[in-house]
Amino acid sequence: MMLTIYYASIARSNFSLTSNRSLSPEEIDAKVKCLKDNIAINASTSFIMSALLHQSNDIVVGAWFKMGVGGNYINDSNVNGILNTNFSAAAIFRASSLINVTYLNLLLIDDPKDYRQLNDSRNGTVVSSVIVANLWYKNNESERTNRSLYFKKNNHSVENTSNNNFVCVYYDTNTSSWDETGCTKPHYNTTFDRYECSCNHSSSFALLWLPPRSRDSGFLAEDIASLVFQSISIVCFLALIIFDIVTRVKYPNVKLKPIDLLPLVSNASTVLLFIFYIALALTVHTITQPSKEDKCFTSATILMFIVYFFLMLMFCTKTSIGYFNYIQFVRLFPPPSFKNLYILLIGSLIFSIIAVLFVIGFNSNPSFHIIYLHANLICWFKRSAIHYFLTIPVCIFLLFNLIILVLIVKRMAYHVRNTTTRHPSYSRMKKCVLILIHSSLSQGIGWLTGPLILVSGNTAGHILSWIFIICNGLEELEA
Repeated sequence: MMLTIYYASIARSNFSLTSNRSLSPEEIDAKVKCLKDNIAINASTSFIMSALLHQSNDIVVGAWFKMGVGGNYINDSNVNGILNTNFSAAAIFRASSLINVTYLNLLLIDDPKDYRQLNDSRNGTVVSSVIVANLWYKNNESERTNRSLYFKKNNHSVENTSNNNFVCVYYDTNTSSWDETGCTKPHYNTTFDRYECSCNHSSSFALLWLPPRSRDSGFLAEDIASLVFQSISIVCFLALIIFDIVTRVKYPNVKLKPIDLLPLVSNASTVLLFIFYIALALTVHTITQPSKEDKCFTSATILMFIVYFFLMLMFCTKTSIGYFNYIQFVRLFPPPSFKNLYILLIGSLIFSIIAVLFVIGFNSNPSFHIIYLHANLICWFKRSAIHYFLTIPVCIFLLFNLIILVLIVKRMAYHVRNTTTRHPSYSRMKKCVLILIHSSLSQGIGWLTGPLILVSGNTAGHILSWIFIICNGLEELEA
């Protein structure tokens, strides 16, 4: 009852918060945790409940709150009905995850003025209601339970939120700050104008808006490392070309076989991608734009389309060459004609052109506008579009490459294992096998982390970003 009166007082426009008149998040958590009874106190400014579970088959699985109206329980039987209505905030647990829970305690706060005053190292702003959750477990054996969270941006939000830079966070009592570890990135539900995510903590939860980084803040460590790795890759590829030219001049009798060009073609597609990506990043970073501008300017848009073209071409080329290598191991006599490879490469070029034309077409439609400036550092796809134009095609290519890789490794391992000669060519072939396998695996693992970065929290996202950068940077070094 005290918390209900407290938040009703805070909601008054003439009420000012001071350190001796406000409760800390730790104190609020403790008071919610103390609840251990079947109670529900509803007010226009908050809703607090404690439910004894498993008294019937239709157990309580959460609560919802609507601004200016109040809130109520959510039972297992009416979850879908509640989700199809408008509310300000809600927390829902799966019934199966509450088997070992005796009490479910929830506090939903309409206007969390006290939480908005908390410091955040990233200058984030709480733009939603706050949900405080606590579970009482049987035998005091606590466990992490996922809960689905739903937030609507409230009327007290910051003005410029057009870049949709929102994160779901929980209040970490150990660091006294907001943290997104263990929470998924919020998905925007256009039908009900709300953000949906899930977290696996028992704490205070909110939707946080992060302001766009100013241009003066410069590149992050991951950005710098990515550009450095890509630059090293380009230098390594140029060194490889120079070495090959010098070798041909020094030993003119050594003829260049078409099959020797396959690794160069594969690496060349990656290097071209890196060159234009660096050009895109530096162009966006060096051209002055208004701090609140999130629309890509013309030169950045053109470079973004070129980068996407070479990205698709790289995956098509590597898949085509991988398939041709596999055919070589299967059809030894007669060897496959390079005409088939030329057809595959031409098909890769056509596919890449069609893919980038689709992107240009969708982006030219004002109702879609699928690209924008990310943190004033890169012009790339919006989160709502990146899965359709990048994640799905990349996963399909990776699946093909993984199947081809497994089949090639199986063939090569059989051949190497059954070779008894000590001829140097076989020794070189074994080393080549190991390098090719390691290169393919490292780049495959790197690109597989890409989709995971989008749905990971802050800490996990940074770790996956570094894995992505290092794995892709190793390719030209291995070449």
